[in-house]
Amino acid sequence: MAYRWFGTVALYVTAILVAACSSGGATTPTSLSPTGMNLSGAWTGTMVESSVDPDPDRLSWTATQSGANVSGTAVLTMMGSEPKVVTGTMTGVIAGTQVSLTFTLPAGSFVSVGGPAGCSVTGTATATPSEISIAATMTRTFSSACLGVVGKSSTDTVQLSLTK
Repeated sequence: MAYRWFGTVALYVTAILVAACSSGGATTPTSLSPTGMNLSGAWTGTMVESSVDPDPDRLSWTATQSGANVSGTAVLTMMGSEPKVVTGTMTGVIAGTQVSLTFTLPAGSFVSVGGPAGCSVTGTATATPSEISIAATMTRTFSSACLGVVGKSSTDTVQLSLTK
């Protein structure tokens, strides 16, 4: 009799455990924008200064997304005879089918590559991306400490092209 009671209890406990595991154990997917656009992931591409730029700067961005906001670490590799790598951030806000991006290399970013401590760069762009590509004209603004070292003028434009 005790054996039969134990078997019944074991059956109920198993059923409860299966139900608990199937309903509460799921992970939450990346929170998408209200339009369903998902820009999270690893992006790589270029920042081309002009149509005759023989070796454009490289950019990688590891983005995470929560709703309409996307952000992550951005690594810029400035090409030349000796590539120089600096790290900053890129953030974005999705509105409808567009994303407004802000790329930031804060003061101090260029010290590791021999640049002045006060040099900072901010870039802004608006793009109509797909979930696998972003293309936009980005306007970059250089702090005065960057002039003649990192940037030729206080502002310029580059063609941003990223793929996932």
